[in-house]
Amino acid sequence: MGDLKWDLIRADQLSDFRRLLDHAFGLKAPASYLADFPVWDPSIDRQPNRFQIGGTLEGKLVTTASLRLVEYALAEGRVEKIGLIGAVATHPDHGGKGYASASLDRIFVEGRNHGVKAFALWGSESALYSKRGFRFGGTQLRTPLERLAIEGEIPEGYEVRTGWDEEVFNFLSRRKTGVRYLDSDLLWLSRQKSVEWRTIWFEGKCLAYCGWNRGIDLPGIIHEIDGTEEGKRALLLFVKRRYPELELLHHPRDTAYGLRAISLTEKLAQFKFEAEGSALESSIDSVWFSGMDSC
Repeated sequence: MGDLKWDLIRADQLSDFRRLLDHAFGLKAPASYLADFPVWDPSIDRQPNRFQIGGTLEGKLVTTASLRLVEYALAEGRVEKIGLIGAVATHPDHGGKGYASASLDRIFVEGRNHGVKAFALWGSESALYSKRGFRFGGTQLRTPLERLAIEGEIPEGYEVRTGWDEEVFNFLSRRKTGVRYLDSDLLWLSRQKSVEWRTIWFEGKCLAYCGWNRGIDLPGIIHEIDGTEEGKRALLLFVKRRYPELELLHHPRDTAYGLRAISLTEKLAQFKFEAEGSALESSIDSVWFSGMDSC
């Protein structure tokens, strides 16, 4: 590793950073990793909980990894600090040299220095992660909307709106459980262009929202939904009739809306727990990340 020079990713490295990520993940224009994950866009400032490291070789960025420090609120009222890992990439021409491992090691040190009790990441099985103690945990289901036993009509006076609205952020920031959102998160959330957002309103008040199509990872999948029970029911009724081909991503315990069938269980994420007795580890079966939480 002596030939690599390490430093924090800067805003003026945006083009090189984007190029490395797109190359490593096999994306070609108009697709772009940062379009799907603007949380890692270094040009979006005021992200105090974001840490991004890069290794350069002869002035060229060849490897990188990123960390988002968040608090996770558990159902029983406990809060645990966790590190969400993403944008781990090494240029294919420099694979097999341990660069990705070195990037991750620097991410781990930063997380531990900030009191992180667990790390989480999304992705398929990989020796890079399993050798460092990552194990799959949590569960999720994908249920076709056609299996939703939800009937009736949307009550008069309800209005469905298309596109991002800051009311979505207000719902996210008020969640009682799950990842806690900061005011600074609004910057990157509002720049997420691939998600199809819908909100439902009554008498000038937003009652619920949902979102689907987060880029390369969640096409055709509703990965966000929250609001009042009546609002969610009316919004799902609308979406089911307009977009019956979509699927709903949800936790196995969620049997609302008359889910008629049990879909195949999928693993939620990979976790690395830093110490015994982690509150998150002991509650792993109830842990839930939404699509926007994933990095």
